[in-house]
Amino acid sequence: MKLDIFEYHSFCSTDYLGNPAGVCFVEKLNDIQMQIIATKNNFSETAFISRLPKSNEFRIRFFTPNIEIDLCGHATVAAARFLFENYEINKVTFHANKTQLLCNIQENEVSLLLPKQSIRKSNPTTEIQNVLGSECIDFYETEIHYIGVMKSFKSLINWKNDFYNSGPYEKDQLILTSENKDYDYALRMFGSKKLGVKEDPVTGSAQPPLFEYWSQIKNKSKYLTAYQASHEGGILKVSNNIKGIHIKGEVKLIKHFIQNI
Repeated sequence: MKLDIFEYHSFCSTDYLGNPAGVCFVEKLNDIQMQIIATKNNFSETAFISRLPKSNEFRIRFFTPNIEIDLCGHATVAAARFLFENYEINKVTFHANKTQLLCNIQENEVSLLLPKQSIRKSNPTTEIQNVLGSECIDFYETEIHYIGVMKSFKSLINWKNDFYNSGPYEKDQLILTSENKDYDYALRMFGSKKLGVKEDPVTGSAQPPLFEYWSQIKNKSKYLTAYQASHEGGILKVSNNIKGIHIKGEVKLIKHFIQNI
């Protein structure tokens, strides 16, 4: 079987490459086939979309190279960009495993409404503290994330500990964050071996809990800008409204290729 795969880079800019995502429009693929494709693609996530009976509504599923996950921001905006370019759809509702995701496309930017995520201040276990290191000055958790607040942007950039090969831990995602002179905050995002993603280049789904934290620190309740300080780098515009957290950024098509399964 031959399938069309589209590679998009999400939250990119003139200066930063953003996060690569695969997009595959499918009607009949089973779970095993989708996982095979995602593993071959080797993007941090590949999004598989299929039509639903209602106009402008689609099923979306996300696969890392190793497993299926419930939410991925950068692959969602990539899928929205694909629908805009190929079907002239500029407003779309995606039905993911556990939530609905709403996207709007305007010129080169795509916005995504994500559900808010609460954070709680916590005390890291000895094992987590060893991974975080001495430059981590505060620690929080969400349902799916560990969040370490770093002493400085320099300490965020220089962090080289190994979350991927340590553990296993209760959660598979570690967010490190710090202040930054050019943006409201900076971050890096790390995954476990279970996810098969050592460091995610740009992470849309990390922004709701970070918005909750940094909006209080910065005393800004409506709008923040974020810089993801991965090797590729990316910029996100993050805003708050009653329905959730909006993330917005540029999304560009990089290439179209054929995948055999």
